[in-house]
Formats: sequence, structure tokens, C-alpha cells
Amino acid sequence: MKIIFIFGVIFGLALPVQAESGSKPVNDALTLRGQGTANYLLFEVYEARLYLPPGIAAAAALQGETSRRLSLRYKLAIKRSDIELAAWSTLQKQWPDEVLKSRKNQLDQLHAAMRDVNEGDVYTLDYRPTRGVTLSLNDQAVWQGGDARLAEMYFGIWLGEACLSPELRLALLGNKAD
Repeated sequence: MKIIFIFGVIFGLALPVQAESGSKPVNDALTLRGQGTANYLLFEVYEARLYLPPGIAAAAALQGETSRRLSLRYKLAIKRSDIELAAWSTLQKQWPDEVLKSRKNQLDQLHAAMRDVNEGDVYTLDYRPTRGVTLSLNDQAVWQGGDARLAEMYFGIWLGEACLSPELRLALLGNKAD
């Protein structure tokens, strides 16, 4: 029961929010595609924002050559170990054991670089085809590595099939069914 509660608190249920009109570009011409708030019971857990290149179809959001950025602004304190537990729980639903085993070292490194978060902290997950995956906490890079496949896996926690929340996925992709 504790795992389900932790999972719900960390990733929560999402209330869709439409993308802001006149979205501002973010590094390398990424623009806000969509945003949503993750909630669990009466708690707002975090605000999530997805940035993609202009004109990218929702179906291309996880493709290898698509640059992307996901930011999570936390509304309450959460332990690193609970974030890791929730991430592994979702990844295990999405990927066969052999794929997870082949990426375990990279995933363990990414998770080890994470820190506990407090209210107002922002984790940013960024992928660029030429640089790989960068994880930042409050604009300070804490880990860099991986490739397109690792990016697909980790962004898939929010954007892939069997994601954390279909509502949050739709909100992040701008409620577009393209």
C-alpha cells in the first residue's frame, strides 16, 4: 500500500491545462507544447511543462532526433528514493526486463544523481540528439549521459504508452491528437 501511495504522491493524477498562448521559446527553439498539474488526493504534487520544437507532431515527441525538455516544479517535498521508486515502477510497466537490464547502469546513474526535492524545486529533463540526456535540479546539471533510447524510456514515463497519467500526457502534448 505504501508503494501505491508514494507513487500517487510523486506522480499523481493530472488535471489538464491548456498550453499558454504565445509560448516563449526555450533554448534551441523549443516552445511550450503543454502543461499540467499532477495531483494526488487533495495535494498538488508538481506542475509539469513539456517543450518541443515548433510544429512537431505529438507522435514524434519520443522519437530519437526530437529535442525535448520536461520540467517539474514541485509543490511539496519528496525524497529522492521515492522518486526513484515511482520511476522504476512505471518503467517496469512499459519495458521488457531485457531492455531494462541493458539500461540499468545508466538508469541507476541518473537516479543516483537525483536529490530530495523541496517545495519550489524544479527538476528538468532535457534531451538533445548531439548531447544526450541532461538532468538538472534548479538549473544546475546533476547528470548527463545516455542516448536517444534512454531519452525515449525516461520521457516515456510521462509521454509513452502505459504512462503515469493519460490526462497529464494529453495536457503535456497540448491536447492535440495529431
